[in-house]
Amino acid sequence: MADPVNVLPPKLLSCSLTLDQTNPVASYWGGIATTDLLGQPRSWNVNISINMQLHSSASGMLGYGYTGTDVNVGDYITTDGGARFLRIVSISAQNIGAVIGVVEDEDKQNALTDPSQLGDGFIPDSDGFIFEVKNNMPVLFPLPAVLPAQFTRGFAGEIVSRFMTRGKHDTFQTVQAGHDLVIGRAVCLKTNGEFEMIDYTSTTSNKQVFGIVEEVHFPTSDFVRIRTVGPVIDVNLATGTAGSVFYLDRASSAGQLTTTQPSKQSLPVYIKIDNTRAVFMASGLDEAVDKATSSYAVATMAELLAITTMETGDTGYVIDMEDPEGQGEWGYFIYDGSAWVMVSTEDGAGIDAKSFKQIVQWNGAAQTIIHRVSHNVRVLNVSVELIVAFDGAGASITVGDAGDNDRFMEVSENDLHSVGKYYSFPNHLYNEATEQEVIAFLTPGSASQGTAEVLITYV
Repeated sequence: MADPVNVLPPKLLSCSLTLDQTNPVASYWGGIATTDLLGQPRSWNVNISINMQLHSSASGMLGYGYTGTDVNVGDYITTDGGARFLRIVSISAQNIGAVIGVVEDEDKQNALTDPSQLGDGFIPDSDGFIFEVKNNMPVLFPLPAVLPAQFTRGFAGEIVSRFMTRGKHDTFQTVQAGHDLVIGRAVCLKTNGEFEMIDYTSTTSNKQVFGIVEEVHFPTSDFVRIRTVGPVIDVNLATGTAGSVFYLDRASSAGQLTTTQPSKQSLPVYIKIDNTRAVFMASGLDEAVDKATSSYAVATMAELLAITTMETGDTGYVIDMEDPEGQGEWGYFIYDGSAWVMVSTEDGAGIDAKSFKQIVQWNGAAQTIIHRVSHNVRVLNVSVELIVAFDGAGASITVGDAGDNDRFMEVSENDLHSVGKYYSFPNHLYNEATEQEVIAFLTPGSASQGTAEVLITYV
């Protein structure tokens, strides 16, 4: 029997930040002449005092815990009591009680949401917390019994919402200097850790799809965000290089993995990113088959159902499942021997939750579609942020759908005459057979100004 492995306790260090605002390390240039916040600072030198976090893990001596020596590049620090935080990008010195390094405003989110309209991305010198990220999500427990004065127990939810809004839970972001990647293109991961668009005309290049490019040149020109073919997970893979594909070893008697593709038809289990991260694909755990399966790509469901030559294990990609409207989502199916079974849809692929937002203005449309959601979706959070207060009388916003215009937020749950954020927490499950549009309904009244941002989160 193998020796037991110790799973480390979550790390959430209380700390105190001192940030040098007068000498920023870098600013927003990035080679883009028309970028937001051009010339604004994006990273700063910091000194951080660390308070020990006690724990009882067998990996440490009794009475000890996490200290400044456990802070890592990639951890985050917050002192603002909300969804404002900075990412630690380098560490020049650290000991039990202190860390010296450089932090940055990740994805410009602090600067872009600065209500003073000065584009300030820093966070104030104050007491706060350093938190880590596991499996692409922030670790925000255990909180101490007493929080710094500017924090409430709800701050953790705001940080999670920011991660989800930027898609950090189900996409992969990286920095690649001078890349020429294009939104909407399939990319693979090379052995040197860089991405390139897949060349299907080449007989030698890598054709294992890592994902589809979703965002480029944000927050600076070297960044790229990729919608991966499966979730990015924390895993120890000591063998192989970046881009190595791991399969089930079909000759194994103990379920081993191999980087050599088996002779039987087999799908990948992992695509290695580095020694501690990989893209996981559950489809690679399916039973092997001796025959080569067929794949079909069709425009509509009618065309898929008209196929008569399919066999068990064949797959079908439908471009638009709601023809003839031409506004449907794509669907991915597998034939189980008697019928086509849906495996994934555009809205459901690789995600646990999603957030979408739209701007509503006093002189805009009476109805603004926030997003079109699938059936079996539950809207669990709605927020209305008043950026510019509405003047005059009679202005109101509700959030709902064609069947109930205040299903998710009623008039009384926001105040269009007062700048701030307003939340509702509905619990409606869409069980209709077709997609539904979540809509912001505006009554401008006598307003001559007013701007609100409406955001929904659903699972």
